[in-house]
Amino acid sequence: MERLVETGIDLELSIQGSRVDTAERELYEKMKKAGMKSIFYGIESGCQDVLDLYNKGTTLDQIRRAANLAHEMGFFITGSFILGAPIETEKHIEQSIKFACSLPFDFTIWRRLIYKYGSDIWTEAAAAGKITEDDGYDVMTDSQRGLGNFTKEELEEFCTKAFRRFHLRPHYIFQGLSRMIVKRDFTLLKAGLEYL
Repeated sequence: MERLVETGIDLELSIQGSRVDTAERELYEKMKKAGMKSIFYGIESGCQDVLDLYNKGTTLDQIRRAANLAHEMGFFITGSFILGAPIETEKHIEQSIKFACSLPFDFTIWRRLIYKYGSDIWTEAAAAGKITEDDGYDVMTDSQRGLGNFTKEELEEFCTKAFRRFHLRPHYIFQGLSRMIVKRDFTLLKAGLEYL
């Protein structure tokens, strides 16, 4: 970042998959000076016990701190969430939605959990006989296979519900309209169209 600032190159930078536990004011200020415009966080969950299950090594406080700092810097912030952890209940999902709504994300993505070959949860499911190598490298969570508490269809509904609850809040819509009208900034509109 320092080298980009020194060279004076005019760039618009974006970071995909930034870790919240690396968010530091000095670093984010350098990122802003270098031309950083957007940052994407793989949040995964708004529940500490689910984050711990995933071995994320992050806390809800770190997520809050990073999102608020990125917002202060004026970055376009995307938070990505995964629903369908083996221990996840409707209460966990509701907590994740409320957590997302409490943060200054510009955009959120909600996806169903995929058991990736070689991951801890894939290995545990394979040891329990729920997944075999014949299933391939990516296995969608599904209660009908003993993988989680919800069917694929139920999780798809939860993802849609979460997306709508976040993006259809009056405050969120008002902020987006203000951003378009006052600042002539159509980033939210573009992100929404790309997601659809």
